[in-house]
Amino acid sequence: MVTRSRLVGPLVVGGRAVITDSVLGPSTSVGPDCVVTGSRVAESVLLAGAHVTGVPDLRESVVGRQAHVTGTGAGPAASVVIGDHARVEVAA
Repeated sequence: MVTRSRLVGPLVVGGRAVITDSVLGPSTSVGPDCVVTGSRVAESVLLAGAHVTGVPDLRESVVGRQAHVTGTGAGPAASVVIGDHARVEVAA
């Protein structure tokens, strides 16, 4: 489900993903059951069940299965590579 968001291709969004108040793409793959809220994600891969919340600019990243990336405010672009079930807070 996509709500109040902008999708910029090329982009793939898996089944049961929930995208709210966000901008996705280009060159982004969002796996099934992912949740992206209040974030901008580009040139990245979010594996199944990943959550990205409040990250103003996430680029060139890989977020593992069931991993959580949380932002703390506006700031420069962030880039992360995290494994499955990890949690990280991006300070901006």
